[in-house]
Parts: sequence; C-alpha cells; structure tokens
Amino acid sequence: MVLPATREYAPDRFDFFYAHYYAAQAAFQASGEYWTLWYEATKRDLLALQGRDGSWTDLVGSNYATAMAAVILQLPNQYLPIMEN
Repeated sequence: MVLPATREYAPDRFDFFYAHYYAAQAAFQASGEYWTLWYEATKRDLLALQGRDGSWTDLVGSNYATAMAAVILQLPNQYLPIMEN
C-alpha cells in the first residue's frame, strides 16, 4: 500500500522517505508486476510532493528528503549494489 501523497502529509513526518526507501527495496526484490505497480504509484506520489525548486522536504530537512527521493526514483537503474542482479 502506498501512502497518500499530499503536500500536508510528508512534510510533517520524519519517516515518509525512510519507509519508502526500505519498501522500495522489498518491492524490487519481489519483482515482476508487484514492482512495476509499486514503483509507478510511488513515483507518481513522490513527483506530486516535489517542490517547485526540485526539492522535497520532511521533518528531517530538505537535504535528506531530496536525497532519499532521488535514490528511490533511480532504483530502476540499479546503481546501488543492493539492487544489482
């Protein structure tokens, strides 16, 4: 289940991007249709939360939130060693 992405939700949380990062790893390992559906929904939600300046924000701060969003969005590229096949 993907949490609703509203401008009111993620900025007031410290765990939104953290949870999505680890959920992304699990969904990637599940692969197939599960990964595809999860990633497309999450990508849509993350892009809806992106600020006009290209950043994301949460209670931890915009540097952390932006870095985590960028890592999550690039997962299909398999740059992280944990994502290599």
